[in-house]
Amino acid sequence: KFLERYTKAYETHFPLKKLKRRLHFRKPWISQGLLKSVKQKNKLYKQYISNPSLWNEAKYKTYKNKLNHSLRIAKPTWRLLNEVLNSKKLRPKPNSVFKVDDQDISDPMEIANRFCHYFSNIGPSLAKTNSTYDLV
Repeated sequence: KFLERYTKAYETHFPLKKLKRRLHFRKPWISQGLLKSVKQKNKLYKQYISNPSLWNEAKYKTYKNKLNHSLRIAKPTWRLLNEVLNSKKLRPKPNSVFKVDDQDISDPMEIANRFCHYFSNIGPSLAKTNSTYDLV
């Protein structure tokens, strides 16, 4: 009876949770082919650890070195392609000239003051025009 109560309390307060494997966002220069090569390298490593022989060691090290070389080449190639293609989106610059009362204003301080004046007075002016609200 005690063991049943203890087990039930333990399972209630410390439930087993299945951990979800988070997918790591891979770098854009790592292609599907490179991912397959990484998996193959890991298989060769496991094979080498489970059955350590000179042949398995040489096979693993050779594959690892070729993969590292490919990974080192892929990143600068990707960077060069992005520079050539200019894939970054250009954001439009904010307006530096505003038209207020048929007058062009380009001074940043004056623009800031006009915005401040507008937004500080918009509430009371709206309250004057619409005095009845249905809040229900």
